[in-house]
Amino acid sequence: MSEEKVKCVVCKEKEVEVLCDFPIHFKQEKDESGLKVEAEPCNIPMCRECSLRVIHMDYCPYHAELYPKLQLPLDYFQKYFGKGEE
Repeated sequence: MSEEKVKCVVCKEKEVEVLCDFPIHFKQEKDESGLKVEAEPCNIPMCRECSLRVIHMDYCPYHAELYPKLQLPLDYFQKYFGKGEE
């Protein structure tokens, strides 16, 4: 029995390579070490060609449009998400 490959939800042609990393849900907790913030990503499955790669994060076309509107400087992403690969 052959395993069927999952197709990109954007182009519906190529195989899935990445998931959208754009944070859509935030959870805050406070413990003895301070405030802890966790983000749940969008996770839309897509091929590399349909994604926008920013540092080491991949965004779906919908969230790629929102990314420039955030206007967060690159050093902010590097501080909280690491330098990653470009």
